[in-house]
Amino acid sequence: MSRPLIIQVVGYKHTGKTTMICKLIEQLRSKALRVATVKHDAHDFDIDREGTDTWRHGQAGASAVAIASPYRTAVMRSEAQPLQRGSIGEREQLERLLSLLGDVDVIVIEGYKAAGYPKILLIREPEHWRLLHELTSVCAVVYWPEAEPPPSVTGNVQPSLLLVPLADAHGSSLNRLLASVQANASKELQGNEGEA
Repeated sequence: MSRPLIIQVVGYKHTGKTTMICKLIEQLRSKALRVATVKHDAHDFDIDREGTDTWRHGQAGASAVAIASPYRTAVMRSEAQPLQRGSIGEREQLERLLSLLGDVDVIVIEGYKAAGYPKILLIREPEHWRLLHELTSVCAVVYWPEAEPPPSVTGNVQPSLLLVPLADAHGSSLNRLLASVQANASKELQGNEGEA
């Protein structure tokens, strides 16, 4: 099994991350690639329903509950302590999730800003451009009309950084986004192999 391409889609709330991920999934699936996703939620959530057997297992004190059918598998695990953003525990949680996703070609991660995978950054407000300097591995930026790149960005941008207006983030531009991420991932992989 070869190592999957990992893409992060990051940005503040209501910037279009989920919509972008759905477009990327459709584009990747049109190329017959197998895609998995990971969604980071900064709040608590529950995918179980009250009264089900698995819900009852959790209510009885199980720290992890798994359910499997011929069609799907799910594992729900309670963390002993809430994980802090960017913490080692959060990074370990992400790596654990990635290892569970099985044989896929591409993994798209929504969130986990502190992780070091190639990122597509979505920007909706002019002040969001600061993320470009706060995050690592940003290889593409998709920006809303009200958040045109300021001269401080366009004058100092890395030649390899792809800037795409939101209105153009479809079709051939999606292919350019994916190519940018893939090129960035290849460079990082080569760098990591040189360290080994």
